Amino acid sequence: MPATASLPVVFVPGGVTPVEPSYRPLLDVLGEEIAPLLKDLEVYAGDAPPADYSMAVEVAGLARAADAAGLDTFHLVGYSGGAAVCLAFAARHPGRLRSLAMFEPANVPGPRVPEDHPEFAAGEDALAPEQMIGEFTRRQLRPGVEPPVPPPGRAPNGWRSGRPAFAP
Repeated sequence: MPATASLPVVFVPGGVTPVEPSYRPLLDVLGEEIAPLLKDLEVYAGDAPPADYSMAVEVAGLARAADAAGLDTFHLVGYSGGAAVCLAFAARHPGRLRSLAMFEPANVPGPRVPEDHPEFAAGEDALAPEQMIGEFTRRQLRPGVEPPVPPPGRAPNGWRSGRPAFAP
């Protein structure tokens, strides 16, 4: 095993694809050069988003996963909505990170970090979980472009069957 095999890296996916398929190609290339921890988003831990769902729930879930893996400090990588979670984690726990890498960070609606960091809040009221994806989608589109209308209910198969349906 290479000397860098103990290099802990936590990966957080975006809001659509789970962490394993999101990062598998990269992990295949990196091989044993890192010690990866794959962390799915808390919003998908159950059949429906938690009633108290917020960015604080995601930050706390990421901290719990790192703690459970025995990681005091680590490199953190996030994509899209996962990148927003990583940024909020960095604001709340800067001493735990060796580095932060984000790609295509999402412009997530509502407060981005727990209440004790108001300087990072989005400056608007938090949205209900069922409203967040619709608002997120609107923020990713150029003004005047209408978001697509999602099909009703859940996706019919595979890993998507566990994803809650969100109204646009």
